[in-house]
Amino acid sequence: MMKIKYLTYLLMLSQMAFWACSKKSSWAPTYQQFNPVTSLTNRSFSKPGSEDLPWVRWNFPPETAEIIELERQLVDMKAAGIAGVEIGQGGEPTLNQVEAVLKKANELGLKVSLKYKVGAPVPGTFSIKHDFVRKTLSAADTMILAGKEFNDSLPGKGTILSVAAYKIIKTPIKGSKLLTIDHASGVLLTDKIVQKNTSGFFGGSTTGRLQWTAPAGEANWILITIRVVAVDPQPEVFSLEGTNLLISGYESYWTESIKILLKANGGGDIFVDSHSIDGFGAPSDVWSSNMAKDFKSKLGYDLMNHLPALIDEGIDRVWGGRGGGLDIDHYYTYSDHSDVRIRADYNKVRTDLFVENRIIPFTKWANKYNLALRLQPEDVPTVNIPDQLDVTYNLTRPEHETLSSGDQIDVYRPMASANHISGNTWYSNELAAARSLNFAQTFQDIIVRMNKCFASGQTKGIYHVYPYTFNPKSVWPGYNTFGEGNFSNSWGPRNPIWAADAPMINDWLARNEQTMKQGLAKIDLAVYMQNYSFPAPFSAGIGNVRFWNDLALQEHGFTWDYLNPNLMSLPQVEVSNQRLFDTGPAYKAFILNGLLQSAATFNPAKNTLPVAMAEKILAYAKKDLPVIIVGPLPTRTPGNTPSEDAVLKKILAQLLQQKSVHSIATEQEVPVLLKSLGILPGAQTAKPSNLMSMRRHDPKTSSDYYFLYNQGDDQIPAMPNRKEERYKGMTITPGNIFEEPKTIRVKGLNYGTKIGSPLSTKITLEGSGQPYILNAWSGEITPIAHYTSNGKQVTVDIHLDVDESMLIGISKDPAHVGLIFSSVYVQSTDADGVIQAKDGSLSILANKAGTYHTTFSDGKSVQTKVGATTDKMDLTQGAWKLTVEDWQPKNKYGSLGASGAETAKPIISLDL
Repeated sequence: MMKIKYLTYLLMLSQMAFWACSKKSSWAPTYQQFNPVTSLTNRSFSKPGSEDLPWVRWNFPPETAEIIELERQLVDMKAAGIAGVEIGQGGEPTLNQVEAVLKKANELGLKVSLKYKVGAPVPGTFSIKHDFVRKTLSAADTMILAGKEFNDSLPGKGTILSVAAYKIIKTPIKGSKLLTIDHASGVLLTDKIVQKNTSGFFGGSTTGRLQWTAPAGEANWILITIRVVAVDPQPEVFSLEGTNLLISGYESYWTESIKILLKANGGGDIFVDSHSIDGFGAPSDVWSSNMAKDFKSKLGYDLMNHLPALIDEGIDRVWGGRGGGLDIDHYYTYSDHSDVRIRADYNKVRTDLFVENRIIPFTKWANKYNLALRLQPEDVPTVNIPDQLDVTYNLTRPEHETLSSGDQIDVYRPMASANHISGNTWYSNELAAARSLNFAQTFQDIIVRMNKCFASGQTKGIYHVYPYTFNPKSVWPGYNTFGEGNFSNSWGPRNPIWAADAPMINDWLARNEQTMKQGLAKIDLAVYMQNYSFPAPFSAGIGNVRFWNDLALQEHGFTWDYLNPNLMSLPQVEVSNQRLFDTGPAYKAFILNGLLQSAATFNPAKNTLPVAMAEKILAYAKKDLPVIIVGPLPTRTPGNTPSEDAVLKKILAQLLQQKSVHSIATEQEVPVLLKSLGILPGAQTAKPSNLMSMRRHDPKTSSDYYFLYNQGDDQIPAMPNRKEERYKGMTITPGNIFEEPKTIRVKGLNYGTKIGSPLSTKITLEGSGQPYILNAWSGEITPIAHYTSNGKQVTVDIHLDVDESMLIGISKDPAHVGLIFSSVYVQSTDADGVIQAKDGSLSILANKAGTYHTTFSDGKSVQTKVGATTDKMDLTQGAWKLTVEDWQPKNKYGSLGASGAETAKPIISLDL
């Protein structure tokens, strides 16, 4: 008995250490090398360089694409303001094509990204039967009445991993597959199997027969056969062996010439898409060759005894033809509910293995060729995947996508939060795939979606997609991977809006990116989140896909990050000067929200808290950092450590006794409480609004930069609000977010949802010095001459239309942006505006004649008399002539190949 107690104590200590933080590593992502930041000056802002310009996903058909045409397209992209190309969607380029693209890109100064494809790395080169292929679990079961015998072949396909019988506590209700078992009654029968073979993974058996009699009594039994099945012909992602196989595949596939060209390109990357099986960005595999051994090594108990806990609803929702539906008979839950604890432990281990065995070693290898790893740790379906926060923190180039966001800023926050802790400035977006909007999508949609991206902490857009010109079977206007009425968009010269406006739009993107990469992010609040189930609009249906549901916090102007145990365990994330991580985001308060993630169906760690994190939060409170508790406190720890629950309860009781801790019932109450405590947002409007902000602080130039965005609305409404008139008929995520609903021609899934109103308000911004406007459209930087300042904050007037954005800077010495600091400025005026010339002189703006009163910061006042202004001009009776190009097939429609892609542009004139 003493031995059992001792082992239990060791197990508890092991799991406490595990949930405190993951294994420490001296490795850190090399983002400084691959993601250089342009020092913002008036010159760099006026003419942004390649570091800040957008990229494109460039689709071409490898079997027919001509090298001379590929080279011509690269020249066109460079001229349009594109700085990088991602190749590989639509087919694996040939080695000759890769080499030619690299040579021309190096000549033009363009970066090249190679999209990861199925296989290692070429499709068909990796066997689905390889021992280290990607795997998951399937389960088949047979109900056995009490006292009855099972004497039959075992059901299911795949390598048999485990066979066990359990007492049934509750059968599924109608329409459900959830079956409750008494795990403690389990009888392991794997060693009783006969008639086996060696055809499975590592010589395991794919067949077997079992003879077993269920115990007599009142309870019936379920015989569960769990098998390992292949997911996709790729090397597995959770083992080092799988990663080494992937690396060796690349090494043997690339020619020496390509390797030299990659090194010379210096700053490209290998891109991994979000899908669980098309790439490995968000792997939902539920097994790997070493999983049982690795799990026991990290947690000290045997996962093999708890395999039914891994067969939950999430396992059957892998996206894609090869992974869609494992024909699982039932999902299993334990009668003591400990299965959710097992899944929390498992998901934590799986996250750590993904980082340790795939992200880090693959990145180290890619760096040898001057390549970064760009990866999307998110996916369309709602399943359990590795923790976005942990994965992002270890990525050189993290990426999200508009397709999976529901156009809601909160979905982007977890990945941005990890960047704000690490200091990494690369956070790109696959922009802007939308169903059925090819050629219907406009640059207005790009602007709105990128406004949401910039407001969330993202910095770079990567257009989806730039298609190749033609293939032998394509008709006008040319080749497209998705078809003319499918996923948007067909960017490039074939698209009239690209031909007219691409350089201007791309410069706008670049100026915003350059500004939003300066210095460090400054964020108002830190919110605790441990998560393995991230919302996805195509799975969520009615309702929202936000983590923080209520809109009051953002409408009051607050910004926030999400922190998990690993980020909180970093040595720099400590309290000083009543700020959490003062030299980083400088959070003003910490929030523990028991109502967070109400839509997260499969997150086994929801509303839990490790003991180590409770101790950290208590330490924050004791150092006078305000701690806000929303809704219910966690009642248990996340892992299979029920003995720690009492310890957690005791620590939380101490937490509640601290004077810096405040409890409220709802999310809606949070902003009012914060303001009552003197905690104000870094960007505060006169009253609640739809204004979203992102702040960067550059200590080198003593400057603050603000991205301000008048968001029309979140696109999927919160569940309690969906009956409001403004949400009438809005039940799913629309693909078009700019067009007016009354005039848009696209219906169905992609109806217009332009909601909102113009915003004119005073806004108070943290920072001291001279405020100025950075015009992302023109590249001009102009001082703001009319404002007030208290030495720590600056208050200015802003005017933004619906879904419009602007950049404001504040600098103690604005010389780096070509401005001089003016100690005298206008504090109030009844004129329509004030401008400051380069020499510092001030002038008022007036729309009509009259006398205007102006008060300066030095206390002086002046009156300015404006004489007659220019009369209004009536243009309605003028002669108007409209001249347009009519884009149409140059050759007969239906012509194939190069001739079918040619466009005629006759001029049409019309007198109005």
